[in-house]
Amino acid sequence: AMILEHINLLAETDVRYNNNMSLPGDYGFFNGIAFPFQFNIPEKVVNYWDVPIAFSDDILQLDSHNVVSKNKALDIIRGSLQSVKETNGLLVYNFSMSKFSDISYSRQLLDFTLKLLSQRNGYKGTLSDIIHWWDARSEVTIEEKDDELVFHFAKPIKKITFTVHGNRVLKKIFNGKGEIKGKSVVLEGIHEGDKVTIHAPQDQQIYLDINQEKEDSQENQG
Repeated sequence: AMILEHINLLAETDVRYNNNMSLPGDYGFFNGIAFPFQFNIPEKVVNYWDVPIAFSDDILQLDSHNVVSKNKALDIIRGSLQSVKETNGLLVYNFSMSKFSDISYSRQLLDFTLKLLSQRNGYKGTLSDIIHWWDARSEVTIEEKDDELVFHFAKPIKKITFTVHGNRVLKKIFNGKGEIKGKSVVLEGIHEGDKVTIHAPQDQQIYLDINQEKEDSQENQG
């Protein structure tokens, strides 16, 4: 009931995001969700995004006298990064200045976290930056044609990556700038209303290999 009251209150404001959802006294993804999400409330329009906190330094304070060991805290940070790497999700850390005086290793833990994040190839930004990006991402539509993939952008996006599964070969980018990396394409500097086309024909070699396997099988049976 308290959560529903909280949602209704936020839904009536102009807030873009809320990051109060986290696991009390623990760490990890709220309800197993590693992405921004919106609550579905019948007969209620919920426009803001919830951004669950995966780690808050509050959990390091066991009581007024005891804290989690430094090594355990480092393991928690490492584990959270590995989890989000496997899900390609969103990771939100909450470090508070007040803990710097309560937990002796807080500053070292923050430095360690920032160092690990700098070694990762991912999108980094403030919650406001991320929600603006996520909001724009949610309005991207993809049109699939015989030899092309056409991406329609309703809002500007600084940078976005798409991974194409299946038997298409990504060849060339038209009407946009970016880079093709195997099965992925990274697009940059996208403006509102842009339409970017990727020449992506079917991989004919796959069909040749399948036909060859059929012929070999028939010959072996004969």
